Amino acid sequence: MKTIRAQRTATSFFTLLAFSALTLTLIPEASAGERSRSRQGDRGGSAETRTKRDRGNVERDATWTNPAGGVGQHSFDRTWDQSTGTGTVSSSTTRPNGNTFGREGTLTKTAPGSGTAAGTFTRPNGTTGTYTGATTKTDTGRTTERSATTSDGKTASSAITTSKTDTGASRTAVRTGPQGGTATAQTDITKTETGYTAERTVTKTPPAAK
Repeated sequence: MKTIRAQRTATSFFTLLAFSALTLTLIPEASAGERSRSRQGDRGGSAETRTKRDRGNVERDATWTNPAGGVGQHSFDRTWDQSTGTGTVSSSTTRPNGNTFGREGTLTKTAPGSGTAAGTFTRPNGTTGTYTGATTKTDTGRTTERSATTSDGKTASSAITTSKTDTGASRTAVRTGPQGGTATAQTDITKTETGYTAERTVTKTPPAAK
């Protein structure tokens, strides 16, 4: 078992939550429009992103160049029907080395702030698989459970709990790998006089010896 601790500070609560955001999002953004953004990396390279939103539908395309000059591309599309509480999601990524991976799935709202996701994915080595996910809203936050199984029978899963506390917020993420090893990440965000402080502890447990 190995434990790693890290601490960071920021003046914005949302900056700290960014690295712990849930990937299973069922409530679409209310704002509509299109925007583009360009960024330059500290060590070289650049990235350009275009995002278009309209009535809950999202289209996002990104192109980046790494410091070595390699070019990668990513596309993301999500549709959402507010009247039925259902939608679709698809994404595709091509890395600078030519490896590609993507996923396609469906989203279903089961209650306010809660829902399920299911679909298929393709990994860079050509392996395919299926995934499922469920997010449930709680009195203090939400819980998310996800599972993915490849075509060769390997399964990985995760369970994430996010909740508000009297002093900030807390997030616990437990991930289990195909061989049974686990990684538990505990993040505690505390409000201070000047902003917020986040302390993150990661504990890794290797698979049991055979």
